[in-house]
Amino acid sequence: MKDEKLRETNLVHGRRNLVGIYQLKKDKSEYHFMNTDYLRKHDMAISRENYELIYIAPLRVFDNPEKIFRRFNLERPKDFKGHSLSVGDVIVMNNGRKVDALFVDSVGFTDVPQFLMEIKQTNDIRIVEQIDHLTDGDTVYLYDGEYLFVEQDQKVDWQNWDQILYGKGSAGEQFSFHISEVEKVVSKDDVEYLRYHERFIHHFYVVDDLNAAPLAVTSYERLDDAVEAYRNLPESNWKALGIEKMEIGAIDFLQCISGEDTLISDFKKSSDWMNPEVYAIVQELKESLQLEEEQSMEENMQMM
Repeated sequence: MKDEKLRETNLVHGRRNLVGIYQLKKDKSEYHFMNTDYLRKHDMAISRENYELIYIAPLRVFDNPEKIFRRFNLERPKDFKGHSLSVGDVIVMNNGRKVDALFVDSVGFTDVPQFLMEIKQTNDIRIVEQIDHLTDGDTVYLYDGEYLFVEQDQKVDWQNWDQILYGKGSAGEQFSFHISEVEKVVSKDDVEYLRYHERFIHHFYVVDDLNAAPLAVTSYERLDDAVEAYRNLPESNWKALGIEKMEIGAIDFLQCISGEDTLISDFKKSSDWMNPEVYAIVQELKESLQLEEEQSMEENMQMM
């Protein structure tokens, strides 16, 4: 795995049978070997931010907390770099249906659901569980922004923790990746559809405030995402939403002027922007933001 965050995603969000070992960071010496009674009396929380994910491995069929504790003390795996399990450590178990976080206490184990909740709140990556196979012609988008082309059929084995999948980059170079690194997959059946719809519009953008210098501009692939980002900005901002086509440039479609969302009709003044896709976006903006425009778009379609 390339990233601890991705490893943790598998542990708490995936459907593999996994066990994870968390141990306190070195600079948290005041927490070391302290049981729940001591922590409670001293108002000290069992918090994820105090821990490191030291190890993750397949959960065995008959594993339980006692067996895991014994294994990581008497039969520690060769690749396990942590210390023997002791009071203060946290064991996270995912049996494919349920995930539990257990604090190693002075006697037995204490359920710490808040530890699990903190992981899920701070780790926003989600396993794309509906992917069970990749087909020649699919395009795979990874969380780090890379996109790969699949040239061979590959079955996704959700129980194989170390399974490596393969794709090729835009320059033809071979890439290996783990299923948990995948943000989305565009099937080969959808690729031609997307190419057609992306011919005119390259991307959408949102400007935080047109009064600011320099401008803060964020790009989005989907109109829905751009609209949501636009809505989440303060109404007091002179914010804008628009589209960009590399050959023509960028143009605002929507601005918040004096606290009121206003459709910007500059695109009508240039034949370069006269396109059915543009018309469809204006219609969608009007519907999603319940805007009124003074001039009939049907008349402009006749011009197009």
